[in-house]
Formats: sequence, C-alpha cells, structure tokens
Amino acid sequence: MKNKSFFQSLKHAGAGLWYIIRSERSFRIQLSFAVLVWFFGFNIWEVYMLTTAIFLILVLECINTAFENLADLITKKFDLTVKIIKDTIAATVLIASVFSISFGAFLFLRPQKIIEVWNIFLQKPYLFFVTFAIILFRKINVDKLYQI
Repeated sequence: MKNKSFFQSLKHAGAGLWYIIRSERSFRIQLSFAVLVWFFGFNIWEVYMLTTAIFLILVLECINTAFENLADLITKKFDLTVKIIKDTIAATVLIASVFSISFGAFLFLRPQKIIEVWNIFLQKPYLFFVTFAIILFRKINVDKLYQI
C-alpha cells in the first residue's frame, strides 16, 4: 500500500531502521564505528571516506535483511534458489565489509604499520593461519531473529 504522506513514509522508514538496529548485531556494530570515526582526529576528507565506507555497509545490511525476510516469507522450508539468493546478498555485505576494513586499516594503521605487520606474517607464516583460524572459528553470540 502506498503511503499517504511524506511523514507517513518517514514513519515507516524509521520503523524499519529501528527494527534493523534492534535485530541486527552487525548493523549496531557498524553504526557504532560510524559514530566513533568522528572522534579519532582525522581530517575531514578521511572522515568522509570512512563514513561513506561504513554507510555503504549499513545500506547493504538493510537490503540483506529485507531480502532474508522476504525469502523467509516466500518459503519456510529449504529451497536451493532461496539459499542462493540469501548467500549472494550476504556476499555483497562481505565484499563491502572487506573494502571498509581495508580502508579503515589504511587510515588507522598507516601504510608503514601495515607493511610491518605484513613482514611479520611473511617471516612467520603460521601466525597468519592462527589469526585466520581465530577469526573464522571464534564463537559468536548471534541475536535470535524475531526476539525483539
């Protein structure tokens, strides 16, 4: 149904934003980073670029949540096509996240620091695999969907 007024559109958008904030842990984390970026003493161009990268992820998180809820509405049982849709939209968030993290690392760590860390990984390659395993297999407490 079409909204009757601009203010009704804003109300529905606000309700959607509030739902995402309450139900998506990763959205809350990214939103926190977007706010924190203003306190790190970057110049205005760096703040703009970091905020843009973070808000790209926030927008993609909203789209991801919408697609997942729509797919769950279409079918409650396993469907390969629905799985592909969910996985593909999640991949867009992952790609944007990798970009955002690499950009943030560039600004926070500065190029010289990144080179130093990279050289440590080259000298001791087992550290790379241990770090990757810790990140990949760490137990993550995920909020249960629909328990708001």
